[in-house]
Amino acid sequence: MTLVWPRTRPRIPFGVQQLILLGLLYVGYTGSRTLANDDPTQARRRATELLTSERWLHIDVESRLNHWVSGDLAVAIAMSYWYSVLHYVVTPAVLVSLYRRDRHQFGRARNALIIATLTGLIGFLVFPTAPPRLMHGAYVDTLAQVSQYGWWSSHASAPAGLGGLTNELAAMPSLHVGWAVWVAWTVWTTGKLSYRFVGVSYAIGTDLVVLGTGNHWILDVLAGTGTAAVGILMTSPSRSQFGFSAIASTLRIDRPEDVTRSSARGPLTSDEMDVAPAEELRGCSRNHRAPPFAVVGDTSSGRRTPTGSACAVEEKT
Repeated sequence: MTLVWPRTRPRIPFGVQQLILLGLLYVGYTGSRTLANDDPTQARRRATELLTSERWLHIDVESRLNHWVSGDLAVAIAMSYWYSVLHYVVTPAVLVSLYRRDRHQFGRARNALIIATLTGLIGFLVFPTAPPRLMHGAYVDTLAQVSQYGWWSSHASAPAGLGGLTNELAAMPSLHVGWAVWVAWTVWTTGKLSYRFVGVSYAIGTDLVVLGTGNHWILDVLAGTGTAAVGILMTSPSRSQFGFSAIASTLRIDRPEDVTRSSARGPLTSDEMDVAPAEELRGCSRNHRAPPFAVVGDTSSGRRTPTGSACAVEEKT
């Protein structure tokens, strides 16, 4: 009989990993917006080019929708709150709900959201574009118009006094739309049938809100939808080896399926026996506590005892 001292390594809980990862994503989201080119003249020139393209395509509906919204106080206030609140509430709420319900689906949805956001940040950096509300009076800044009913001022949805922390030229693409499309896709693929209409309605409503409040062009909306599509396609099972999964593997980010898969694992191999986490070990009684070592070497019972076990295993001698 041989006593083997287990080799263990610190293991960050999966939920903490996700909080850290999403926190870093938000820091990158905020930081990249402030690092983008803030030349309003160039941004307005680019916006004019977008509007010219929209007129050629006969899809320039922003002006009519924006003036209709700004002409109705109740609608303007409702849309301003939608723009300022739901973007930061609905997305994490869906993510947390999925984490609690289905860890396997959570992994892909989280990765798709990260890729979509990073794609949008690249657009902010290389293609700074002025939103309609900054086009010198041709459009109404709806949020500024009803700012006395909220916490924002004339700097989009940023709280009053914090406008300098946001990039108002980050119109292309619309991540409000990108995240809303991600919500609709997530609810459609993982939620109940009765929730699918809610998810799709939320995405369509967000499209109308960003256009009606003068914060985005319709081409921004299409580009925002494209960012979500990139994330969804790159995390599809057939492309997982080329998408975020490969990056996560390199960074040793635990996938949800890795956490739940242990319950279905078979016997451990000899190479795994000295590094397996205690929560993944099976075949021992919960009524006994083990010392920080395991008894190995006796194979008469036909059963292997991995090191680092959390409970004592009685073996026949």
